[in-house]
Amino acid sequence: PVEVVGWSLGGIYAWRFFRRYPHLVSRLYLFSLRKGYPRRELEFHRRMVRRDKEKALMAFYRSCFDAMDPGFFLGFLDSHADEAMALWGRRDLEKGLDVLGAVRLDGLGPAPALHFHGEGDLVAPLEEAVEIGGNGPVVIPSGGHLPFMLGVCAEIIGNG
Repeated sequence: PVEVVGWSLGGIYAWRFFRRYPHLVSRLYLFSLRKGYPRRELEFHRRMVRRDKEKALMAFYRSCFDAMDPGFFLGFLDSHADEAMALWGRRDLEKGLDVLGAVRLDGLGPAPALHFHGEGDLVAPLEEAVEIGGNGPVVIPSGGHLPFMLGVCAEIIGNG
């Protein structure tokens, strides 16, 4: 068995993999999962992507870092922004929005999982965080949508 890590949309795919192949998964580490995405919110993002993909992506990336120290976002801009902007095409982004719109993650059953969620997450607000087997997420203060960047998650995983 393997340990599976998923963040946001990737967390949905990680959960789906676990539900299909539970015998292959020893542990799930999930980050920033939200119960569902309102259609109006997804349509707003879809319009943004169609109008100006780069501007839409930059707004998303900024919201991911919003609750964190500004240095994290500046570091991202300096070292990864160009690559991150080129990575996703319009069609890829729209497919991702389709997946988010089709998924509802209320009351997930028991799983060998740890779910981390940033306290100030603007993309997947904490009050909409997924419960797994009746357990809420490990809340990371000042984590935003990228709680794994703060090191606290690694400490918890390393000690668990």
